[in-house]
Amino acid sequence: ASSPPPSRLRSQDDLAAVVVAAAVAAVTSRIGLGEAPALFAIPQYQLGSYFELPLYAGLGLVCGFASLAFTKSEKFLSQIASRLEGSGIPGVLLPPLSAIVLGIVAIKYPEVMYEGFGNFNRILDENLFSSSGLVEIALAKIGTTVLARAFGLEGGVYAPSLFIGAALGLAFGLFVHPLLGGFVGDFGLLSAPQAYALAGMAATLA
Repeated sequence: ASSPPPSRLRSQDDLAAVVVAAAVAAVTSRIGLGEAPALFAIPQYQLGSYFELPLYAGLGLVCGFASLAFTKSEKFLSQIASRLEGSGIPGVLLPPLSAIVLGIVAIKYPEVMYEGFGNFNRILDENLFSSSGLVEIALAKIGTTVLARAFGLEGGVYAPSLFIGAALGLAFGLFVHPLLGGFVGDFGLLSAPQAYALAGMAATLA
């Protein structure tokens, strides 16, 4: 019998590794966090009606543009970092420079600093921010994250992507509610703004 192609073997090995890692992670989280290991407070929500599907599609476009801006901005700033190093500026100075910029931005938008998943709990509270304020926070988070990554500060994209999606999603929800709430809100056809926040998290992460 012929042996499976190497690529297929690798795929099967990768799948087995992912399953084992997921199982170990689930057991560890249950031991450490208990029976409800959610890292941030997830509000209960449901789809108000099929009327909302175009709204979620619009949110998907917004998050798609945000993800594209993130990727393009990081590539652009990485090129700038390379040019700065090529011009004679020591590369070791770039991370501290980006940290200074991050600190300045954080004075006005402290939410850009990662403080654990408490950041998400604050963002998911619709009473703390306005729609325009959330958009500003999302843009600040995109800018500081791509600058830090391009200039050599260590950091991932998983948590920032979730945060940006939550901010944009809640901003979208807070924006459409005053516009449409008077027409359909009384009939239960419009989801809570936090529903759009959760959908935005999934959209930017995807």
